[in-house]
This record gives sequence, C-alpha cells and structure tokens, in this order.
Amino acid sequence: MDMEQRVGALEVAVARHEERLESLESYQKKQNGSIQRIESKIDKLYFWLFGICGGLILDLSLRLVGR
Repeated sequence: MDMEQRVGALEVAVARHEERLESLESYQKKQNGSIQRIESKIDKLYFWLFGICGGLILDLSLRLVGR
C-alpha cells in the first residue's frame, strides 16, 4: 500500500469517526432532554408526597390533641 492509499484510507476513517461522533452527540442531547423532563416529573411527585405526608401528620396530631 503506497502513501496515497494510506492517506486516503485515513481520511475515510476520520470522516466516519466524525460522523459517528456527531450522531452520538445528537443522541446525547436527546437523552439529556428526556432526563430533564423525567426529573421535573419526579420533583412534582415529591411535592405531592410531602404535601400528603404533612396533611396526614397534621390530621394525626389534631386527632391526638382532641382526645
């Protein structure tokens, strides 16, 4: 294999690597967006759970005081 063929093969390999890297980066951006949406939903669930727990504690304490 002479020098021109080796350089050509390397150029093709580098181009393929760049293409795959761009594909991975776009996939990573999509995944990050999905993770942020899921994180937002979990935060809302925590809010509701803490609210319910607070309500239950308040109800229990009022029932105990009323006895």
